[in-house]
Amino acid sequence: MLPRYLFPATPQVGILLNVNNVIKEYKVKHNTHIKSVFILSVAS
Repeated sequence: MLPRYLFPATPQVGILLNVNNVIKEYKVKHNTHIKSVFILSVAS
């Protein structure tokens, strides 16, 4: 559990959605990075 004082004005649902969005963005960036590295290594 995160301490409440870190998010005094933010509802729990907003925190969860925000975390989900960050995780999704990270996964997308990570996947495209892996794909581009894989393509480069195959192409060379």
